[in-house]
Amino acid sequence: MALRLSQKGWNNVLIFSCMFMILLFNYTNNMLMSDEQDQVVAPLLPPDAIIQAIDFSGVELQRVGPSWRVLSQVPNPQIERPEAFVETWQNQPLTSLAHSPMLMENATAWPVVVWVAGQEEGWVFEFVIDTTEQTVYINARRDERWYQLDYAQLPQFVPSVVLNTQTEQNN
Repeated sequence: MALRLSQKGWNNVLIFSCMFMILLFNYTNNMLMSDEQDQVVAPLLPPDAIIQAIDFSGVELQRVGPSWRVLSQVPNPQIERPEAFVETWQNQPLTSLAHSPMLMENATAWPVVVWVAGQEEGWVFEFVIDTTEQTVYINARRDERWYQLDYAQLPQFVPSVVLNTQTEQNN
């Protein structure tokens, strides 16, 4: 059984099949690229936010006028430039993840609370660190967005004394 179409009919078949292929390619491209568009490169805190304090669960940096002071439950925290941590939190761009990451059982998590001027509640960031896989993820609780951090950059965000204390508590 042969399909008999005139030249005009075959032209219409070709036109509609080309339109279908264009729509198909466009749709699949949008599906594949949607994950990349969900990833945003931005700092954890807005650059214009006025940070009043950062609580690292044992060490707290507090703004006192134009300078910073360190309150610590750990003896001799030895944080020379507290303002460097604040600058990093506001300026260091991080890649946000489209989906929450798969976390290993041995990953440790602890909260960091940032107190911003004009906000009633602190902004909670949960640092999830897997030392065996050398991965660090940050969950920004206010918008439930996940960020990935290079393991080598972790001491720029969290004081070394806090990292060492957390490591000792987990062992």
